[in-house]
This record gives sequence, C-alpha cells and structure tokens, in this order.
Amino acid sequence: MTSPAAAERLSRAFRSLDTAGVIAREDFGWGRGDGPTLMYDEREKHAPEARGFVHDAVDRGPGLLFYGVFTDQPRQDPEEQAAIGREVVEALRARGLEPSWDGSPRQAIELTESAWERRDPSERADGGTEAPALRVSFQDTRLDHGGLRGLPGEGVLVHDRSWRELMYRLSPATNSWMSFVSPDRKCVQMAWEHGPRLRVEVPYAAERATRFLHLPLDQAEQVVAALADEGRLALDRFGEPEVEPWSV
Repeated sequence: MTSPAAAERLSRAFRSLDTAGVIAREDFGWGRGDGPTLMYDEREKHAPEARGFVHDAVDRGPGLLFYGVFTDQPRQDPEEQAAIGREVVEALRARGLEPSWDGSPRQAIELTESAWERRDPSERADGGTEAPALRVSFQDTRLDHGGLRGLPGEGVLVHDRSWRELMYRLSPATNSWMSFVSPDRKCVQMAWEHGPRLRVEVPYAAERATRFLHLPLDQAEQVVAALADEGRLALDRFGEPEVEPWSV
C-alpha cells in the first residue's frame, strides 16, 4: 500500500475532527462569511453535539481553512475560536501535514495547494498495471456545498489507495453512503447516520438479510481492505454483527 497523498491526509484529519466534535468540510461554501451560516445548518441536520467547525471555501481557492465555534452569542469568543484553531492544527499535524497559523482567531489556517490535489481514482498511484481492486458506488448528501463532486456516483473502478481516499472524503452526513464490490461480487457497504455514526454492513442475498455493525472509520477501512486485498468479508472481526432481515 502506497503512502497517503496530502489530499488524503487532509480528509483523514477532517474525519478525526468530526469524530471529536468539530464539523470539518472540504470544498464547502463560497467564502469566509457564509461558512458559519452553513455550518449551523450542518450541525442541526447531522451533528447536534458539535462544538465547532472548520472548512475551506470554493471561491477562495485552495490553501485557506476557516474555523469557529458554535455559540448563541452575537459574536464568537476569540479565545474559544482560537482553541478550535489549535485543535484543527493539531489534527492536521497528526496526519503529517504542515499548517501555517499564527495562533490568532483573525487569521485563517494555511496549507499548501497539494492538500487539495486529487488523483483520478481509476489510476494507480504507483503507475502499476494491476487490475482495479474494487468497484465503488456512492451518494454524498453534501453535493450542494461540497462533498464528492466531479465523480460519477455509480461503479467507479478503483485501485488500493483510491478507494481509501474516497471513503474518507465521503461527507459524514446523514444518508451519505458508499458500497465496495470485489471482482467476485462480494460487497461491503457503509452509511453515515445522525450523530455522526457510521454503519458498516454486508448484504447476504441467500439469507435475504444484512449483517451490520457501527464502527469507527479506521475499523471500517480494515473491513474494506480485507475485501480488496483478500476477497474476504471480515465484518465479524470487530464484534458480533446484528442481523436485519430484508423487507418483502
């Protein structure tokens, strides 16, 4: 497995922030001013317990991250806003990125443009010629202001690094989902639920039922890796799956 590119490191950092209670969105909104309004809506719909937010803006070009704290006051408290900024910087550095920020809540956090450079998911990162590992389909509910844009949502044939990048880019918003199908037609699916909480499932046609667990994203990645690398369904590695019969 090749090392994550900067863009994937950014997505992974953002998902860790989501888990920690800071809503993090790539390619979101059109400027610094509309970010808070959109983020309050995002919190209400998908993450009611979130403490703060961070996003970049489409019309500002790559390189700047805007952040803030949720509050019922007319203005954000500068110290609380700076604390969110520090949390964002720490998450980025933990993923091997090098943000630039002076610690002031008046300043955006800067990253190099490589953090937004995406590969074609159908191409191998190392230039190899092996067949794609998985066929990926998805629906991203954030397509109005961000999310997985510019890609077909059905049946993208992808290699190892690419499916990992796509699953971390999928917005953790209710009803965003992604499925992974191996060449022998085994399938693993994931869907974000309110919270955000990630449901990982395997459909069994012969049983007319789906087995599922709620897992952290890094464990979901291991389940998909077992499918991509070994053609194996490994959901039960992380516990006894619940069984949901199919409706007639």
